[in-house]
Amino acid sequence: MISLRGAASALFPTRVSAIAAAFTVVAIGAAGFLPLFGGPGYEHAVASGVVLPSTVAVATALEIARLPRNALARWSPSASLGRGVHHGVVFALLALATAFAHVVRVGACDLAGGTVHFVLTAGVGAVLAGLWGALAGEVARGATA
Repeated sequence: MISLRGAASALFPTRVSAIAAAFTVVAIGAAGFLPLFGGPGYEHAVASGVVLPSTVAVATALEIARLPRNALARWSPSASLGRGVHHGVVFALLALATAFAHVVRVGACDLAGGTVHFVLTAGVGAVLAGLWGALAGEVARGATA
């Protein structure tokens, strides 16, 4: 049986990623209280597009650049790219979950269309930002190794 702490440590293995995830939930959650931002749609995708890419890229780059020396021997650039995609998907799902929480609070006009819009804009942007952060982390790791 997997505990909540075990699941959280699998999704956010470092303190950097946990702090970035908390920031994402708080920032996107706070934006949901603004008029028109209460559920998935254009406005929520814009707010997420402002917050998610920079958060994902910085968290991924810091996590990869700060790998312990003993982990560097078994960590490859492809693993870094995988970590970047992982961060992008997980953080996008966190932002989408906050939008769904606001849907419960205020309702939604077009839940399916808004969700598709979010996935094709902020969701894709978050994954690409994760890849960019992986590249930056690899460059930083190479400079310090």
